[in-house]
Amino acid sequence: MADAAVEFLLQNVKELLVYNVELLGDVKKEVEALRDDLEVFQGFLEDSADYHGGSNHNEQQAIVRKIRSIVNRAEDAIDNFVVEKSRNADRNVFSRAAHMVDHLTSVRGIAGEVRSIRSSVDKINAQKGSSARFSDRDVRGNGGVENQPPVVEEDNVVGFDEEAEKVISLLREDSEELEVIGIVGMAGLGKTTLANKIYKDDTVDYEFIHRAWAFVSKDCRIEDVFISILKQLTDTTEAIYKESSTELAKKVRECLMQKKYLIVLDDVWTHDTLDTLRIAFPNNKKHSRILLTTRKRFVAEYANVNRPPHDLKFLTKGESWELLEKKVFGKTKCPQDLTYLGETIAEKCGGLPLAIVVIAGTLLPKRNIKDWWDQVAQGVDDFIVKDERKFLEVVGRSYNSLPPNLKWCFLYFGLIPRGPIPVWKLIRLWLAEGFIKYDSRSGVENAAAVLLDELVDRNLVMATSWKSNGRVKSCRVHDTLRIFCKEEAETQNLYHEIDMSNFGSLGNYRRICVNSNAVQYISSKSSGEQVRTFLTFNPDPTEKITLEPTDLTKMLKAFKRLRVLEVSSIKFTRFPKELRQLVLLRYLAFSCNFKSIPASISSLWNLQTLIILTSNSTLEVHEDIWKLFQLRHLQTNSTTKLPSPPASNKDKGRENMQTLSTISPESCTEAVFSRTPNIKKLGVRGKVGILLENGSKFMENLVKLENLVNLKIINDVTSHSAIPRLSRKFPKNLRKLTLSGSSLSWDDMSILGDLVFLEVLKLKDNAFRGDVWKPKSASFGCLRVLFIDRTNLVKWDASDKQYSSLIRLVLRNCNDLTGIPSCLAGATSFQNLEIYCCSKSVIASARELHMKTPKQGQVNKSSKSLKLTVYPPDM
Repeated sequence: MADAAVEFLLQNVKELLVYNVELLGDVKKEVEALRDDLEVFQGFLEDSADYHGGSNHNEQQAIVRKIRSIVNRAEDAIDNFVVEKSRNADRNVFSRAAHMVDHLTSVRGIAGEVRSIRSSVDKINAQKGSSARFSDRDVRGNGGVENQPPVVEEDNVVGFDEEAEKVISLLREDSEELEVIGIVGMAGLGKTTLANKIYKDDTVDYEFIHRAWAFVSKDCRIEDVFISILKQLTDTTEAIYKESSTELAKKVRECLMQKKYLIVLDDVWTHDTLDTLRIAFPNNKKHSRILLTTRKRFVAEYANVNRPPHDLKFLTKGESWELLEKKVFGKTKCPQDLTYLGETIAEKCGGLPLAIVVIAGTLLPKRNIKDWWDQVAQGVDDFIVKDERKFLEVVGRSYNSLPPNLKWCFLYFGLIPRGPIPVWKLIRLWLAEGFIKYDSRSGVENAAAVLLDELVDRNLVMATSWKSNGRVKSCRVHDTLRIFCKEEAETQNLYHEIDMSNFGSLGNYRRICVNSNAVQYISSKSSGEQVRTFLTFNPDPTEKITLEPTDLTKMLKAFKRLRVLEVSSIKFTRFPKELRQLVLLRYLAFSCNFKSIPASISSLWNLQTLIILTSNSTLEVHEDIWKLFQLRHLQTNSTTKLPSPPASNKDKGRENMQTLSTISPESCTEAVFSRTPNIKKLGVRGKVGILLENGSKFMENLVKLENLVNLKIINDVTSHSAIPRLSRKFPKNLRKLTLSGSSLSWDDMSILGDLVFLEVLKLKDNAFRGDVWKPKSASFGCLRVLFIDRTNLVKWDASDKQYSSLIRLVLRNCNDLTGIPSCLAGATSFQNLEIYCCSKSVIASARELHMKTPKQGQVNKSSKSLKLTVYPPDM
């Protein structure tokens, strides 16, 4: 993972040269040379990661170790130099000179060491250039060792009966076309076990006389897969080992052409591999099937676009205990005095068969000793990770296949408490940590989202909620995998979690997380200069811990080199002057009770994300905020008053800002939006109605934001002033719109209905008023989610041409509404109807609509039945 660290330092140096070259002064040339050397190191380390042999292997690995060491020291030297240079404004000329001499010497000394390592790297590269290139794998010749599948246990299979029946029914469906049935699940969940159970089922054995099982894996040779299939279907000779993949595919195809067959492709990783294999399997109109297992959902979806894959479930509490009991006691029963402890242990394994099997291995040697069972029950997590052979063999296989920066992203989940984390927060933390490489085409946020999708596809991360566009909204890792992340991160020196038992030395850790007793830790800590990340999460996000001014000062002085400070669960009673000295900060999140942000925040020139949660209704910031040229996300929970950008720097950094939420209507000026033309998410809260009545160009300014996709407008209901009309010109690329307290006429909905990309519309607190809403024809064609809360609407008419893409409808507190348009029953995409605290007529209408909606399988194989939720349930 060394190249991820080099990538971060390289990015840091580049930004330093772009945004604050004046800070470098006498060491500018050394820093530029360091940039060039780091680019060479990056390529060298990426090459080394795939190289495992050769005459100069030992020399190369020694250089890798040197690079890992020098990168950290170079980072320290640069950071210390920048921090001290920034602080010089507060010192007299003699003090400045004394402090800077030492740091100049340090930077130049590091530069000399870097040049020495660079010469060794150049030597290795020269040797590589004059010899054969490194190979990812040895080419297997005749008689070589084939890729072997894992051993699949046939006994003690628990919790798969219902799953197997579902998949078998899919295999036996009447379609004569060749169908691919996908099984998707995370590592250790039992995909191969389930597939094996199905493969050997008597019914399947009767239906498919011609069957073959092929273990594919990530690093498979296509030739080996075809050879394995041929061996199971027909007699073969040694000659097949000399044939190409094309010739072997032809033989498989000829062998299957006149047969009804079942092929199991176990552990498929990419759609490219699937494409290469699929040419060997003819669609011979004989009801043939392919059963595919994969950790990556998109592979299964790609394999059959017309049928969603079968998602393998976690074991229930009862199934978990049944498996644990069988693994420990075989065919005998658990002694009665151990049953309760056994059930407790099984439940703590979270339904993951892998975890249960591993924990059973720890119980087996002392299976009749109650004290041992009690000890295991008290520390299930510790016992799981101790058996590295069993645990890492499965989870580690997925982990080791990740590219370096994706490994860091995955291990970061160990820092996050159990439970979901919003994707936006996770991505911004990743960016601040430097895990994401800059992508000029799609942007770093999109690049990070792609990496998260890959982790979800690999079933290392679980999506807990989704956005309307299908992207992950929040996510988490299984508790067992979180344990793995923490253990692996400790060995990689990536981070360290603080608790009451280890308040001592931080060693060389650069990232720490305090998830309990944060105040006690902060008040006891006096030094942590090597720490770059300080995180603390409160299990209850609604509660804030107040930090005394003295402790706040102590913390900021102790951790002077921070890049990430996530303490939104801690409440600041004042804006600390010491904060402005943390010039390396990229991510800052905190809670407070003050009303303004001082101009001194502009000293945080590295800042990318600023999140402020205040107990006040308004927050004021000074114009110096516009000096934060790298700022991408400004997020507050109150109405924030932004000043106009000064003319002197109106263009610098204007391409970076992505989020402004929540700002006052008065801040929505042409000058502000000219400074933030690429903004994607905007939240506005205040007296919007009064502002528009006074002739404001609020809406005209909004229209100019061509990249805006998420807009929230909250009209302060205390103003008692409705928004007079919506402008006919509206931000045309909007995908999500929230309106609250606007009291608009339903006639204005026609403007929103014409927004061709609008997917989510949330109308809250009488956003629209009036008795009748009749959308014009063919409107809201892309709308997927409609949310209406509090309205005096009585009659809602619609036609079959509207809401053709609607997936979810939520109605709250609609006491006057008489019914829901019956045409929604014909929307094939409609899946969720939620009614909360509405009139009896609405509930009756919803139930009637639910009865009319086609049930699963009545329209086509992929259709979904409508889920109806009514609250309170007794209405």
